[in-house]
Amino acid sequence: MLRGVQAAALLVLAAGCGRDPCDTEGFARAAWVAPADRIPWATHTDTRAFTSIAAAVDSMAPTEDGPALVCVASGTYRERLVVPGGVAVREAEGAEAVLVAPDPLGPAVVLEGSRTGAAAEVRGIRIVAEGVAVRVEGHGVVAGIDVEGAGKGVDVAADARATLSGGSLRGIRLAPAVEGAAGAALEIGGTDFAGNVVDVRLASGGDLGLDGTTHAVLDDADEAPIQVADARLDGRRLAFRAEGSRPAFVDLVGTDAVLEGAEFLAQTAPIPAVRLRDDAAPASTLTATNVLAFARVGGDPRSAAFVVGGAATLRLRFSAVLGLGGGYGSAIAATGDQAAILVVDSVFWGNESFLDTGGFDASVDVDPDHTFVEAGWEVAQALRGDPLLEDPAREDFRPRTGSPLIDAALAIEGVDTDILGEPRPLGDGPDIGPYEVR
Repeated sequence: MLRGVQAAALLVLAAGCGRDPCDTEGFARAAWVAPADRIPWATHTDTRAFTSIAAAVDSMAPTEDGPALVCVASGTYRERLVVPGGVAVREAEGAEAVLVAPDPLGPAVVLEGSRTGAAAEVRGIRIVAEGVAVRVEGHGVVAGIDVEGAGKGVDVAADARATLSGGSLRGIRLAPAVEGAAGAALEIGGTDFAGNVVDVRLASGGDLGLDGTTHAVLDDADEAPIQVADARLDGRRLAFRAEGSRPAFVDLVGTDAVLEGAEFLAQTAPIPAVRLRDDAAPASTLTATNVLAFARVGGDPRSAAFVVGGAATLRLRFSAVLGLGGGYGSAIAATGDQAAILVVDSVFWGNESFLDTGGFDASVDVDPDHTFVEAGWEVAQALRGDPLLEDPAREDFRPRTGSPLIDAALAIEGVDTDILGEPRPLGDGPDIGPYEVR
């Protein structure tokens, strides 16, 4: 915690600039930054008052005293920041700080630190950059920043570690909004992605955690918004909505991948939710629980919500593949002789067919007593008919009163909530599909 005199001085500086200060709890030292015309003349003699963020960061070089804070008031700052581990650059409460990169080629912010040591942090500041907005070279925390139209949003070096929370990355067209090199570890929570060509791309040997992120796909492109190449994916509470066409929402090569509580809404083309590829050994695997894939329009008989290639394995539990106007050509497509598909507690309705093996000798294991399919589909002994959903045209996919999905699922250990976080079961047994109702 700041010493009493330092904390008092920071409060005086903040009050003089008409802003509340940053929370200094847990920091050993702090500096205040504001444009020159906003710092009272009396504070110019105080070594903790700066008109440059970079100068304030330089003054906060890490020491054994503990982490340091640079608190930034409203204003536009044209400079490049290199933030070492143990230093946090934060926008003051209620402020509107904008950082404009002076170099169109270099990153606006470089976060250093070691992967296993203290993190370097930037929080709350809007960044304007033609090139890379933030480069993470060691251990970086990026919280609540807004980046629009940059060449790349966040670039994470090989074997570096980055945590992103909140904020938005929008309109990034020249490169991925977030990209991790080989061995990088990315944790992204509560961030909004919109209008990018690629939202997140991760190279081999890395780890990607997505939690509570939203992804708006606003145009056509030849790339998936999420690309994971021979790396691990753990995605929870994800929301995808597309107004354009893509080869898939998630293009995945990796073992032990998890999707839980993900929603894929394709509005203008039947985009696959996941394309599970098998470009590496060991074979790719995905366990998808409480996942909804919905295609509002059809017209492409080759389309599928889940594409399982090579020797990849898909385990689909408490999920739904739904369509209007023909929906997907098939709910699931196998594109390899060694592909394995296991389905339980899931509902398939409104699409052209349940499964397309493409002539491949794939392994398919469907629990007939706890899988619901549209009448007329060739799925031996599966439950059939109209699932009686509330209003799919208005994207209300919950089972309504009298639905054959209610209380009809097989309880699975460890699955105790639905796609909305509601507890399972709410009745005599869990409900088939991603939604649990009373």
